Amino acid sequence: MIFVILVAIFIVSIVFSLYFFKRLLNPLSVYSAIWLGLLVLYEIRLFNYYNLSIQTWVVIGGSFLSFILGIATVSITRAFKDYQENDCNCANFNNIFIDKGKSLKISIIIFGLIGLFGALQHWKVLLNLYGTVSNVLIHLSKIYKMRIAGEIEGVIPYLNVASYISIFLAGIYNAYKRRFTLISVLPFTAFILKGIANVGRQGILYGFLEYFLTFFIFKSFLNFKAKEENKDFIKRRNYATVVSLVTLTLIFLISALFIKDFRGNDENYIGETRTINVLKKGGLVTPSLYLYLSGHIGVLNKFLFEESESARFGENTFQFIYNILAKIGFVKRPNTYQKGYYIPMWTNTGTYLRELYVDFGVLGVYVVPYLMGLLITFSWDRFFIWGSMTDFVIVIHIMLIISFSFLMMITRAANWFLGIILIPVTLKLISFVNVRRNVEV
Repeated sequence: MIFVILVAIFIVSIVFSLYFFKRLLNPLSVYSAIWLGLLVLYEIRLFNYYNLSIQTWVVIGGSFLSFILGIATVSITRAFKDYQENDCNCANFNNIFIDKGKSLKISIIIFGLIGLFGALQHWKVLLNLYGTVSNVLIHLSKIYKMRIAGEIEGVIPYLNVASYISIFLAGIYNAYKRRFTLISVLPFTAFILKGIANVGRQGILYGFLEYFLTFFIFKSFLNFKAKEENKDFIKRRNYATVVSLVTLTLIFLISALFIKDFRGNDENYIGETRTINVLKKGGLVTPSLYLYLSGHIGVLNKFLFEESESARFGENTFQFIYNILAKIGFVKRPNTYQKGYYIPMWTNTGTYLRELYVDFGVLGVYVVPYLMGLLITFSWDRFFIWGSMTDFVIVIHIMLIISFSFLMMITRAANWFLGIILIPVTLKLISFVNVRRNVEV
């Protein structure tokens, strides 16, 4: 019965999302798909997960409704707003491509090289410890534990953020060119090497999601602006998009599996069912993968039951800011890793709702999703009407929050905070230089 209800809610959500956003890839459809998948995977019980409490269902359902209400609030005001072309004093996408994307291409290379330098510098630190690449790979499990304990010193912080700026620009550039370009390999290489050195999959997943969201939403925008123009050209290029998508997905899966294997993830868990054991022996599904895709709701459920955690205002959501303040002695450094819960295996990530609850109380799980829906819909309209690149950056970064909502509040990551600040600055500089150059010519 629960599966029927979930599917029915998903179908209704998709219908509403098409009404609000007029295209299939949109904030509500992504949110709905992620949480449907998460709940379905949890409820099929390949592990002996505990039953979700009524409180957990209310928190999940209430936050989802709040997100929809935020979207609906802006959508209703559309009827009372007469949008004009000159209403937006913003960096327009046309200014970015006055030079046919040459400045954008140069920026991709510059930021990509900075990100690659950061990754290679991290590898140099590891090579100083273990001597050879093969020894580093053999000791990735130990390196992972050292990283968690904060025992790896000498790595220059925040340089890897440049690779995420580069991959964002690459997504725009490739959408404009309507194909995957070779210069995009540079930022991909940078954050994959950094992810392996860091023995973490989150950074790699972040980079791939950022690229896919940027590419497909910006491509949708270009198609929307073109309307019927170049329709045949767009259709002829679709095969290249499919090939690129499949190739990049395979690269991500190989990178993630590589890290998992060398990090030494245990594939034997208390609470495994006979079904997961059969699937494991057949090589179809690994228990660690299933736990990664489903277990976070179980942590949220146990957290809500115990309610034993406390945090300073916004400590998880704004962890990057707290870390900066801690470095200059203003506050005590927050814990990087969260408390684990037994569900009935130990795991510690409990969806973004857990962090909102700890940071802002019960109102946080309703107010923040509402504000997210409000802001992303407002920025979505401004982007699709005026081509505001600043609003496009906001759209992508809230979409990243939605994409990671099954796992954690991704705003705690430095690459999210620095990206939403530095990418608009970069785009405005490109726009300014292009307009200045065009006027002089």
